[in-house]
Amino acid sequence: VAKSFGKEVVFYNEKGEQAITDGDQEVLLSLSTKHADERLTFLDQSHTTGADVSQKQNAVSLVTIGRTMLLRDLLQAVWRLRGLDKQQRVRFLLTDEVAGIIRQKLNLPKDQIIELDAILKFVISNQASQQGRDNYKAFKEEFAAIQQMILVKVLLHEKLTPEARLQAFAFL
Repeated sequence: VAKSFGKEVVFYNEKGEQAITDGDQEVLLSLSTKHADERLTFLDQSHTTGADVSQKQNAVSLVTIGRTMLLRDLLQAVWRLRGLDKQQRVRFLLTDEVAGIIRQKLNLPKDQIIELDAILKFVISNQASQQGRDNYKAFKEEFAAIQQMILVKVLLHEKLTPEARLQAFAFL
């Protein structure tokens, strides 16, 4: 990317450190003298949460929308720009495949341009589905634990005979 655009690029290296590269050499960002106006930034999905790399005042962020992207992930990626309320802007990138999935999920015509409202509906829908799956899994785990909780209470009940405990254990 650095060579293609003729600018150095900030990224997270394999050690998880903020680094900057010209396409050939890598230096830690903290040791660089490059100003935000003189460079680009690349953040992979795992670094869109919590990453804080200063950007130029009129930076434009390109955020890719994936087929399983959640609202949380979208917001984390977008808010890497700290000046969105000023001059910074975001552009969204979709593959044809993801655009097709969004159109299908939201019942949009094939030729309709996918704008921010559709992207938001899509990621909110993904998040709601994920939350539903997570809640169902948690419910199943809690429900499965009930039997074990009953068994522990029975086994620890001081008035039960050893035979009654053995019967409860075998039954539960």
